[in-house]
Amino acid sequence: TDYAKVLAALREALERAPDTVVMVWYPQLQLLESTQLAQRLKASADAAAKKGWLHVRLTVAQADEKGFGMMGSGMFVANPPFTLHDELAACLPLLVERLGQF
Repeated sequence: TDYAKVLAALREALERAPDTVVMVWYPQLQLLESTQLAQRLKASADAAAKKGWLHVRLTVAQADEKGFGMMGSGMFVANPPFTLHDELAACLPLLVERLGQF
């Protein structure tokens, strides 16, 4: 699956260059693979990323009655730039306010 390919690509990138910044965007879906992706990325980054990792999610909607639909997106960053956390903390609330469909 694409999820397995993403994990393999992250592992390979960090094996080749443990200091490299690797960013993975993913959709927030009700699929089991989607909900487990962040945990699997964290496990891989814990083992190989020299500067840690950052995981953020932007949830702007709820799934429909049947559990379908994209609720938002997530971004996983291995070896994030040191300013990224603070910059995202400042702008994500504004994005939720503007894009939210609650």
